[in-house]
Amino acid sequence: MALYISVIKEDTNNDGDLSDKDSVTLALARVDGSDYLEVNKGIAKILDSTVTDGGGSVSFLLHIGSDVVVKKYSLSRIKT
Repeated sequence: MALYISVIKEDTNNDGDLSDKDSVTLALARVDGSDYLEVNKGIAKILDSTVTDGGGSVSFLLHIGSDVVVKKYSLSRIKT
């Protein structure tokens, strides 16, 4: 079992606040927080996520810049 974490690490829109208007970094980890791994940054919004391959990977629909992209990540490193 794993979880994904959306992390706001910096004020990317320079308004003086960390908020949902800033870009996020996408991370994966075990449910206890161990094996934390940042897999993508500069994401405007995480639109959707789907566990695939019998729980072996997760796919995300992401808004990055002016593009909407699909990224797939293996959970083998963090899967219990």
